[in-house]
Amino acid sequence: MSLLDVYARNAGVLPVDKPNINVQYFPVPYEKYISLHVGDNRIQSKHFDFWTEAVALLKPVLHHFGIKIVQIGGPQDQIIAGVDASYLTLTYAQSAFIQKGAILHAGIDSVCAHVSAAFDKKAVVLYGHIYPNQAPLATDSSNVVYLVPDRGTNHPPFGPVEYPKMVNTIKIEDICRSV
Repeated sequence: MSLLDVYARNAGVLPVDKPNINVQYFPVPYEKYISLHVGDNRIQSKHFDFWTEAVALLKPVLHHFGIKIVQIGGPQDQIIAGVDASYLTLTYAQSAFIQKGAILHAGIDSVCAHVSAAFDKKAVVLYGHIYPNQAPLATDSSNVVYLVPDRGTNHPPFGPVEYPKMVNTIKIEDICRSV
């Protein structure tokens, strides 16, 4: 059962195949770009600490193909050095407009990942605090690469804090290869 199904059931409405996402125009100065959402560390167990390093590895390859990196999120989000543009004060509808035009979304499990899925975008999503099947993206599974820490037989924390923080054991190279 997807998050869309859970929300629909709790709201007492019929589930829909795809949500209707409200978008509001926002000028993006690039024709080809990926969106990136890293979060604000309020949920420490899903906050990956090495996005700057991942962007440093990705940027030359993406730029070779004319693809830029556009960071979206909220005003409390970590600003990632090296991105081509950072928009952290937009409305949800403006962020959705950016995601609608992106060729891929990368980041943590968040509303941004789910919005990208609603637009059937390819995505690379890191899950640190829960299993991916607990909040799967409502899109064709072939569009998504779910990256999770190798926990062996241990479970995710299912909460906001984890020591040691296992999401940081996801290899930067795996993120870059997936993108």
